[in-house]
Parts: sequence; C-alpha cells; structure tokens
Amino acid sequence: MARIITILTLLITTLSCRNETIDEARVKKIGQELIRIDTISGKSSIQEIVYIGDGLLSEISQLRTKATTYEFNIRPGDLKHPFGNNTSDCILAINTEYKDIEIRLKYNHDKNKYDILGWKTFIKGELSNSR
Repeated sequence: MARIITILTLLITTLSCRNETIDEARVKKIGQELIRIDTISGKSSIQEIVYIGDGLLSEISQLRTKATTYEFNIRPGDLKHPFGNNTSDCILAINTEYKDIEIRLKYNHDKNKYDILGWKTFIKGELSNSR
C-alpha cells in the first residue's frame, strides 16, 4: 500500500510540474533577442537560451535581411506530429511579412534557461524548413 501511495504521489507531482505557467514576457524577450543577435561578430548566444544551433542562426540572419516587421506570439504545448512530440512547454512564433518561424522551447530547471528542441519555418502559406 505504501508503495502505491509513493507511486501516485510521484505521478501527481510530475504531472503538476508539467502544468507550470509560461512566463510569456520572458519568452517574448527571447524572440526579441533572437532577432537582434549579431551572427557576424560571433555573438551567437543569448542569456535565456542554453544553445542556439547554426541552422536557426542562419534562418534568423536571413530573416533579418528580408523582413522589416516582427510579431511575437507564444502558445503553450508543442507542434503537431511529425514536428513535435509533446515535450516542449511552448512555441515561440516569430511572424514577419516574409517568413514565420516557430521555435519549440522547453524550460531547463537546472540552468534556469530554455532549451530549443526544434523549429520550423513557413514562407507565407507553405512549409519551408524544419529542424
């Protein structure tokens, strides 16, 4: 009986931790910093992200050369299969008149930062790229 109670307690704790509130202001700031990142000077990191891969840096660099306005949207959950697997906490969408990027984020409690699990881009109306 004690073992069942322990298992149930662990299960409830795990599920309740997954339902944490998303800090939308913090995630929006990540999007703003991604747009301002200077890949030419070698500064390819930001405070709130554990690691930014070269593919996403390249997409952001291309986006900056072709877009003039940016809108940031945050939504809980993950992208639909096959792009997501229900492991991200939220999606950061960077929408522009040229192309949209959706970035899968998961909060890393140990580092107090977000991990980028993957991303995909849309050239207005079609799927362009994904990682």
